[in-house]
Amino acid sequence: MAGEINGTDAGLAVEATQGGGIFADIGGITTNSMTYNNGAIDITNKSAGGWRTLMDGAGLQAVDISAELTFSSDTNFGIMEGYSLNQTISAYQYARGGKTFTGDFKVTSWAETSPDNEKLTVSVSLQSSGSVVVS
Repeated sequence: MAGEINGTDAGLAVEATQGGGIFADIGGITTNSMTYNNGAIDITNKSAGGWRTLMDGAGLQAVDISAELTFSSDTNFGIMEGYSLNQTISAYQYARGGKTFTGDFKVTSWAETSPDNEKLTVSVSLQSSGSVVVS
């Protein structure tokens, strides 16, 4: 790797109003992960000499994001909770290491934790729907 990426340099924002193009920073991320998935198309035939052959530049692509969050406001909590409860696909921006990943995602998992006398945290999983733009 050309350099290290600070793990605290990560953020998640959700589109505040469907189709509005304005993103609201959700709050603090305490842990997070992002997975690129590149499905392969097997084009192996008898002339491959017994070795698998994959099609170059083709296959199903997806991005999965998991994060543990503390929300910056009740409004942002309500927006994202509403999208989760209604199974709404909405635009999100995930930023880390100077790159921003923008696309439509669905909240596929939502788990709240609130220990006695501590802040509420939410663990979420997001799965992409459509293309994700990296800038």
